[in-house]
Amino acid sequence: MATYVIGDIQGCFYTFQALLKKISFDPSKDKLWLTGDLVNRGGHSLKVLEWCYENNHLLVSVLGNHDAHLLAVAHGVRNKNDEDTFDDILSAPQGEKLLNWLAHRPLLYAENKRMLVHSGLLPQWTVEEALGLAKEVENQLRGPYIKEFLASLYTQKNEIWNPLLKNPMRSKVIMDVLTRLRICTPQGQMDFKYKGARGGIPASYQAWFELPNRKNTDVTLYFGHWGSIGFYKGHNVVCVDSGCVWGTKLTAFCLEDEQIFQVPFSQKDAP
Repeated sequence: MATYVIGDIQGCFYTFQALLKKISFDPSKDKLWLTGDLVNRGGHSLKVLEWCYENNHLLVSVLGNHDAHLLAVAHGVRNKNDEDTFDDILSAPQGEKLLNWLAHRPLLYAENKRMLVHSGLLPQWTVEEALGLAKEVENQLRGPYIKEFLASLYTQKNEIWNPLLKNPMRSKVIMDVLTRLRICTPQGQMDFKYKGARGGIPASYQAWFELPNRKNTDVTLYFGHWGSIGFYKGHNVVCVDSGCVWGTKLTAFCLEDEQIFQVPFSQKDAP
């Protein structure tokens, strides 16, 4: 049995299938951990979501920021962008079923001193605290007021965590940390605009996983979201987003033997 962590697929269905072939994925015994952002920017978001839905028993996928954006558009609380490529899901007869499945993805998943998240954790959060905070937001995504909750994510702005925050701001900041974080200060001040490489991070900020005195180094964190740094392993973290949707590679990392597998972007996935 092997468990493979795979980076942001973002609608790149044929690249994803090529990667499964490269790792000789055996559905009778192997498992997948997916870092989220299953959809958007690539040309086959519907195919990716259908495959994941049909093979739900083989995988864990956390929710990413593009997944949340799709849910917000589907619920009518956010407008589409020109670069969005998920019309196939919105118009599909099975779209509602797939969107409901997507809304039930966890924001954090932990198993055997390993944790899967889309983007990262704040340095002051312990593993136990992070799991509890994630559960607060997951309950809202799965509840009867999901539309109102999704609307609150995009109508307010706050880039620093405070445990005394009240909803809806509290849940918004938790969601932003788990699906959008790349860099922050030691105090937890975040900057969501920066998307570049580690070498160009603005003064006073650091990559979230490089900050001193992190309280969550007792697990290995596997994440995606930051395609511009590519595959990275260090500081008790592994980044497996290698920017596939930009025309580069899709990456898989085997938990058991730490082998790295990569396949090039398939032109069949161009939007």
